[in-house]
This record gives sequence, structure tokens and C-alpha cells, in this order.
Amino acid sequence: MIGLNKLYDRNIDKIELNEEYTIPQELNTDQRIKSLTPVKVKGYIKLVQDEDLSEQIYIKCNISGSMTLEDSISLEEIPYNFSIDYDDYLEENLKNNENRLDIFPFLWENIELEVPIKYTKEENLEKFHGNNWRVVSEEDLLKEAEEEKYENNPFRQLLDDYKKE
Repeated sequence: MIGLNKLYDRNIDKIELNEEYTIPQELNTDQRIKSLTPVKVKGYIKLVQDEDLSEQIYIKCNISGSMTLEDSISLEEIPYNFSIDYDDYLEENLKNNENRLDIFPFLWENIELEVPIKYTKEENLEKFHGNNWRVVSEEDLLKEAEEEKYENNPFRQLLDDYKKE
């Protein structure tokens, strides 16, 4: 929790953030994230007025750290570094009438958004094969599809003649 009384009392212009936070394990409901290092947060929190002169808490920061994910191909656990630039108004994270900001919910929401759908460090896909199956890269798949399209084209002879001219 971050106390905001000094901002509301106008004793300071902004609260500097340069902290490491350990995300509570109960927030990690995402099975794709196996573990998470302490998250570094650098930036500031300010009290700003919007068009209708109401005051809102504004935060601008960088959130960085490393999470352990499962490789999409080899299924090994591998580290994945992330860095998120974040700026927004945080009224929904304020504790009512306590002038305190709960930073963990918005940290966790943004970390979850950073998890890739698929992630792999494997470059040599040739070792992943079996009886009538193999893993191919997207580039190889597109090349094979183009070759197959050419081989099965009933106008292939005309296309070859056209290319010669």
C-alpha cells in the first residue's frame, strides 16, 4: 500500500516510485506463469485535475521483471523478461476513505497482459519429429504451401511457359 496523504495535503507534488514488489502468490491464477521475480517499479504518482476540476490519482511508471514460462515447443521452463511502460488514472485501486493506493492489482493486470500466447527459445526444430509428424517454422510452412500450390496447379505448364517468355 502506498500512502497518499502527503499528495492530498499538498505537502509534495508527486510520490517517486523506485521499489521492488513481490506479487502475492494468491494473485497468480494464470497457470502459464510458473514463477515471477520481484517486480521493479520506477516512476511517479501525481494528483491531477481533469476538465471538470475533480482530482484524480495519475501514475506513470515502468514495470519490469522476469517470469518463468513453459516453452511452447520443448515444454521446458524458460525465463521471459518483460518491461511495461504504464500511465493511467488509478481511482479504482484507491482504498475508500483511507487515502492509500493498492498497487498490486494493477501491477498484476499488466503483467498478465504481457504473457505471450506462445513463446519458445528453440531454433532447431528438426529434432522435434516422430512417425509421420514434425514441427515446422512458419516460414517453412509458408514455403511448403507455396510449393504445393504450384505443384497442384492445373495451369502449371502455362505458368512455366509464361515465365520463360
